[in-house]
Amino acid sequence: MTSHPAYAYYVGAKFLILPGYYEGPLEGLVMYKNLPTQVINFVQKYPSHPRDPLIANYLIWTSYCNKILPRFSFLLENNSSTKLPTSFSLIFFIANKVAIYEINTTQLLSEGN
Repeated sequence: MTSHPAYAYYVGAKFLILPGYYEGPLEGLVMYKNLPTQVINFVQKYPSHPRDPLIANYLIWTSYCNKILPRFSFLLENNSSTKLPTSFSLIFFIANKVAIYEINTTQLLSEGN
């Protein structure tokens, strides 16, 4: 999940576009929880199939993402590990510019999200 499909392509991730508005926990964001069905049906995503659950395998957070969803700006902080769900692992970080998190989708789904 990210704000631009090229980022997902170069990381080798599924592409789910970052929604322009979201209220809920970070775990729900990467699964499009509590978004209207109309948004889910028409939002940019690849590869996906209507029968597949929508869940991101990576979260690529940039400074631009902070402008879209500022409540998750802690993702670009080096000490954000205490605020992260246990299913998120930081794999790449450049302070105040980009952070890439790998998402353990099996764990996320088993936690009942």
